[in-house]
Amino acid sequence: MREVSLVFANYSLFLTSLLLLASLQSSLWMQLLGSFPPPQTWVPFIVYAALYRRATESFVMIYLLTLAVASLSAIPLGFFLLLNLLLAGFIFLFKERIYWPGSTYFVLVCGSSVILFSVLHFGLSWAIEHNPARSYHFFDWTLGSLLTMLLGFPLYRLMTWFDHLTQKELPTEAGAQWL
Repeated sequence: MREVSLVFANYSLFLTSLLLLASLQSSLWMQLLGSFPPPQTWVPFIVYAALYRRATESFVMIYLLTLAVASLSAIPLGFFLLLNLLLAGFIFLFKERIYWPGSTYFVLVCGSSVILFSVLHFGLSWAIEHNPARSYHFFDWTLGSLLTMLLGFPLYRLMTWFDHLTQKELPTEAGAQWL
């Protein structure tokens, strides 16, 4: 019973912090900085789930994260879920080829995931949607990626602290990186 409560606490901490950051991104950022591209605050949570969880647990976590963030996005839920699962799949494939433990790897994957998400969204929009995306915002994608990378350092420490606090064991290939 204690293990179930620790897993529930871990998921609750992740979802609560995700909702707080995503809400700040979608409301407060626009009030303070206008149309300046925001960091994609939800992407590090997907990256962390893909890097530091087993495949089945990460897909459950990504599904829950997508359900939580979908109401803060203009992307339809099914399309958003498809994009996030594809993003996680690419992260899994990348992790199989290149991996080193620590925050620098996490931050680099966060930055590349923002660009990959934008490219996937643009490409799948043309392939699936009746009214596809028409504009290509290279500057916004790049700046959002850089800001997400900056946000990745404190979020990595926060998420590893959540795992340490709830006694979450990481898969053996990831190892414990809590400082």
